[in-house]
Amino acid sequence: MEKYVAQYTIVFQVSKEIMSENFASAMEKAATILCSLGIDMSELQLSMIDGSEIVVDVDDVHVTLEDMYEKAKCV
Repeated sequence: MEKYVAQYTIVFQVSKEIMSENFASAMEKAATILCSLGIDMSELQLSMIDGSEIVVDVDDVHVTLEDMYEKAKCV
């Protein structure tokens, strides 16, 4: 049997609630969090729709701060 490699791109959109006095301070905290991430993902285990699981190799990780907004308040 020959070996083949299938390469995919999987995008996760994640968020983190940040407590801060003002927007500028919140942006600074968000940037600090982003710069200090110690991401070490060499493999991901994914659950398939049929319940089976598959382990995939992670070739590259790219993290970007996309947006910052004030969290909605319930009244």
